[in-house]
Amino acid sequence: DGACPEAGDRVVDASYDWPAIAGRAVEGAGARMAACDIAGSLAAAGELARTVERLAQNLYISPPTLSQYAAVAAFDSFEELEATKAVYARNRELLLEELPRIGLSEFLPADGAFYLYADVRRFTNDSVDFAHRLLNEAGVAVTPGVDFDAELGAHYVRFSYAGQTDRMAEAVKRIGRWLA
Repeated sequence: DGACPEAGDRVVDASYDWPAIAGRAVEGAGARMAACDIAGSLAAAGELARTVERLAQNLYISPPTLSQYAAVAAFDSFEELEATKAVYARNRELLLEELPRIGLSEFLPADGAFYLYADVRRFTNDSVDFAHRLLNEAGVAVTPGVDFDAELGAHYVRFSYAGQTDRMAEAVKRIGRWLA
C-alpha cells in the first residue's frame, strides 16, 4: 500500500481472518493431531512469491512430523484407547439420559466424535449469551452453536463428553440448578 516504498517488490502481505482449525484428537497428555486451514490471504511480490508459497505449504499442509510420530505411537496403546472410548460412551449415555431431566431434551444425532449438540431455544435465542452466563454463573463451559452454524447456531450449544464421568455428572447438576 506504499507504506514502505524502499522495499520495492520484496514485500510480503499477510492478511488473515480467523483461523479455522479442523482435527481429530488422539488421546494423550494434552496432545491433539490437527490440520490447519487459515481463512485469509497471503500475497508476496516478485521473487519472494515461490519462497513464501513453499513456507506456507510446510506450515499448513499437514501436521508437524513430531505430531505424526506421536499419533502413530498412540496406536500401540490399544487397551488405553479402548478404555478412553468406553469412558466417552458412558459420558454420552449419561448426558443423553440426564440432560432431558433438566429441560434439555432436543439433540441432533449424537453419532460423531465426542460432542452433543443440544437445542437451547426453550431457554434462549442467543447461544453465545447462554454459554457465557452458564460459564460465569454455574462454572460449566459449553460452546455456542454459532461457532458451527451462523444461520441456526443461536439455538444450539455443544457439550463435550470427553472427560471424567464424575465431572460430567457434576456439570449436569450445576446446569440443572442454574436452569431451575
